[in-house]
Amino acid sequence: METSSLKNRVYVVLGLLVFVLIIIFLMPARWFGMTDPTQNIEKKKQDLHVIQNLGEGDLNADTDGDGIKNWEEILRGTNPNIKDSPVVDTAVASSSLYTTLSKDDTLNDENNLTAQFSKNAYTLSTYLGGNNVTDDTLLNNLSQGLIDGEIQKLLIKRYSTIDIKTTNDESIKSVKNYGNILGSYIRNSFKTILSIDENTILDNYNKTKNTKDLEGIKTKIDSLDELQNNLRKMIVPTPLLNNHLTILNFANSYENVLKNIYSIENDPIRALAGYQALNTTFSYFLTSAYSFVDLFNKNNISFGANEGGYIFNSVK
Repeated sequence: METSSLKNRVYVVLGLLVFVLIIIFLMPARWFGMTDPTQNIEKKKQDLHVIQNLGEGDLNADTDGDGIKNWEEILRGTNPNIKDSPVVDTAVASSSLYTTLSKDDTLNDENNLTAQFSKNAYTLSTYLGGNNVTDDTLLNNLSQGLIDGEIQKLLIKRYSTIDIKTTNDESIKSVKNYGNILGSYIRNSFKTILSIDENTILDNYNKTKNTKDLEGIKTKIDSLDELQNNLRKMIVPTPLLNNHLTILNFANSYENVLKNIYSIENDPIRALAGYQALNTTFSYFLTSAYSFVDLFNKNNISFGANEGGYIFNSVK
C-alpha cells in the first residue's frame, strides 16, 4: 500500500510539472490568441544588462517612476531604467500584443503566479528573441529569477503576541480550563482534517480534471479557518502563549498551503508550490498540537475522559 501511495504521489507531482511546462511554452499563445507579432520587426538593441537586472527583480515594478511598468516598457521599446525614454520601436508600442497585455485583467492579476510568470516569460522571450540572444545560461537564469520572484509572493502573515488575549492567572484551574477549551477545538478540527487525504484528492483530480473532486480540500480549508478563529478568541495564560502562537501560525500556514493547492485549475504554479510544502507544513502543524502534551505534563495537569483536554492524555 505504501509503494502504491508513493507512486500515486510521484504521478501527481510529475503531472503538475508537465502542466507547468505546457503553460510556460503554450499558454501565452493560447491566452493571447496570436503568434509573436514582433518576430519580423527590426528592433534597436537595448543594453542587455537592463533585461538581466529586471530578470532578477520584478517586471511589474516601475523602476524609473514614469508610471509605466517595466514589462510594458520592454515591449514598447523604451528603457525601464530611464524616465520618459523615447520609444525605440513604435511598431511594438502600437502592436496588438502590447494592447492585449496592457488590458487583460487575468494577465495583470498580480496574485495569479501562473499569469504573472507566463506574461513575464513571454515578455522576456520576445525581447531576447528579437535581439537574437541565445545564451542558454542567461535564459535559464532569467527563467529561474522569474519563478523565484513569483514564489516569494507566497509569504504569509504571521500572528504575533498582539493578536492574542492573555491572562496573568497561571493557576492550575486557569491552565486546565484553557486546556479543555483548546482540546475541544483541536479535536473537532482534527476529525475533519485527518479524515481527508489530499494526495487521494489530487490523484482523482489529475484523472478527471473535475474541480468538484477538490471539494475535500476546501472542507479542510474551512475547518482550519474555523480553528484559527477559535484560537484567536481564546484567553491564554501567559506561560502558554508561545505554544498557542505556534499552533495558530502553523494552522495558518497549513491553510495557506491548501489554498494554494486548491487554486490548481487557474494557477498551477501556485498549486505546485503548495504541494511541495504540504507534507512539511502538515508535520509542523501536528507537532505544534502534540507539544501541549508535554506542556500539561510538565505542569502536572491531567484531564478526565469527559473533558475536552482529554485529547492531550490520549496521545501519550
